[in-house]
Amino acid sequence: MNKKTIYVSLLAGLLWGLLEASLGYLLHLIPIPGIAGLIMFPIGFYFMKLAFSASNEPLSIFYTASVAASVKLIDLILPNISVIKVINPSVAILLEASVVFVYLYYVLPSRNTVTIYEPMIISAMWRVMFVVYSGTVSSHTILSNGLFVASKFLIFDSMINGSLIFLFLKFDWEASSQTLKKFFKCHF
Repeated sequence: MNKKTIYVSLLAGLLWGLLEASLGYLLHLIPIPGIAGLIMFPIGFYFMKLAFSASNEPLSIFYTASVAASVKLIDLILPNISVIKVINPSVAILLEASVVFVYLYYVLPSRNTVTIYEPMIISAMWRVMFVVYSGTVSSHTILSNGLFVASKFLIFDSMINGSLIFLFLKFDWEASSQTLKKFFKCHF
């Protein structure tokens, strides 16, 4: 691993992690289930893609997610939030990284265009892995909240996440953040 990959991953992960620890924390206080995941996964996708694009190192996706998940753990010292509302998003970040890695490294380069279904599928994939994870660590899972809640989490939320990520990829919103991208390329 080269120095550039380390710095890019640290910076992208730190920025994403700070957003997770602040915006994610506030979103978890809203009494609407799942609102945080609707917003935070597309943000995470952005930072993972940015790190990958800036470093040309596929593992930067995992490094970025690991930094973000670690920073998210800062929320453990904040008031009015349960431990599970900090641990679960940190685990979700790592699961997201696994599907984003496969998508950005193996699927996207082999395609000339992006379809709306691909981002929806990657969103659904990390969510399925999260359901499996939550079932292994607790008897109370998303599935135990009923069919409506499970369907919303696995299907509806995946569609929303996928649509936002599709727009990002389709219109290359990464290009609109040239300041950050230039910072990555110039300094590292």
